[in-house]
Amino acid sequence: MGNSSVEQKLLREKWPEKSIQLVSNIVDIPGSSTPFELRRDFSLIGGFPAHAEYRCRSLFLRKIYPIVKARLREAKFYIIGDKAPPDVVALAGENIVITGLQRDVRTSLRA
Repeated sequence: MGNSSVEQKLLREKWPEKSIQLVSNIVDIPGSSTPFELRRDFSLIGGFPAHAEYRCRSLFLRKIYPIVKARLREAKFYIIGDKAPPDVVALAGENIVITGLQRDVRTSLRA
C-alpha cells in the first residue's frame, strides 16, 4: 500500500502524525536492441505480501498463464519481488522464475 496518491491520502488521514511518502517503482528502461517480434519472456514486478498483488498474481498463474504457456511454450515468466510466499516459490521451474528482490530491475528486464 502507499503507491498512489489516493492511498497516500487515506494513510495520512488515518495516521496524521506519520510521514507517509510515495516511492515510485517506475524505472526508465532505455529500450531493447531485440526486435519486438523476437522477444518472448515477460515479468511481473511486485512486493509480497501485498494482498491485491498476490490475488492478481495468483489469478494470473491459475487462469491466464496456462493459456500463454500453451501458445508460447519457451517463454519464461519472471516474478520479481521480495518475500515470495511458499506457494509462489513452489511454482518455480524452467518457465516460472522467482527472482526475489532486485535492487535494480533494469538488469532483469534487459532483452
